Amino acid sequence: MSTIATAASALKDLINAIPEAESIFERAALYGAIKAITNGLLAQDLEIVNGYAKEKARKVCWHAGAALGFDETNGHSVEQHCSWAVGELWSLRDSDPRRGD
Repeated sequence: MSTIATAASALKDLINAIPEAESIFERAALYGAIKAITNGLLAQDLEIVNGYAKEKARKVCWHAGAALGFDETNGHSVEQHCSWAVGELWSLRDSDPRRGD
């Protein structure tokens, strides 16, 4: 399994858990895990994770942070940011040239 595919799978589970996170500790744990995974993708060489995928990883992290209360929401709901994060996540996953359909 590729780096992007592994990361995307973990990110999907973490994003799906966002609406259920109630305490600051639960929200911080989710955000920390999402941030660590996306930072890992951003640190990869361009041959492994291209520029488009890195931009998608940044957007996943931003939407997750907004949904969890750690970034600006721009007036949008938790559900909307989670939906946008999932959309960015699918684009990230699909950007992997090693992905087999």
